[in-house]
Amino acid sequence: MKRTSLDQFKKMPWKNGGGITHEYQVFPEGKSVDSDDFQWRISVAEVLGNGDFSLFPNRKRWLALWKGPEVEISDQVHKSEFILDKSPKHFSGDDRLSYRQILTKDHLLETSWDLGIIYHPQKVNCLMHRGELNRDEHFVCQTDHEYFFILGQNPEIIELSKNETFDLKNQSSVEFYQLCLTFI
Repeated sequence: MKRTSLDQFKKMPWKNGGGITHEYQVFPEGKSVDSDDFQWRISVAEVLGNGDFSLFPNRKRWLALWKGPEVEISDQVHKSEFILDKSPKHFSGDDRLSYRQILTKDHLLETSWDLGIIYHPQKVNCLMHRGELNRDEHFVCQTDHEYFFILGQNPEIIELSKNETFDLKNQSSVEFYQLCLTFI
């Protein structure tokens, strides 16, 4: 089991230069999202204002808001929209998407933070969901790799390999996002 706090993530500009990404992991190690041979990338992004998403051809994406104002996402080709909120959303990296923060009087000029994974669907199956783990519960990894993004004051990722166990220590419960990856 490996634990990594958000402040240890690699901070970099978005691929299109429109924002900031905090990259946790690219697999295989040493690959870049600018190359065509990466299988997945897990990251957290800061979203402020309006702009366009970076394109990731031949990839799929999961994205969920974990902090800050909701974000409206528009598909410029299919003429559709959805709201990025705490429920994970799945879409193609080929989609030409734009975003707009939904600011309210309670959230003026506040950054939205999302958790995302970009993955190669011919090499990896990927699922993302939100949940809560209570003190008396534990989790055993059943897939090749599982990642828990723990929400709260000090967000962190807990990485598990097959058959490893995660349980709470000194906390009554935590909210999390779970990313499950299985090689094809």
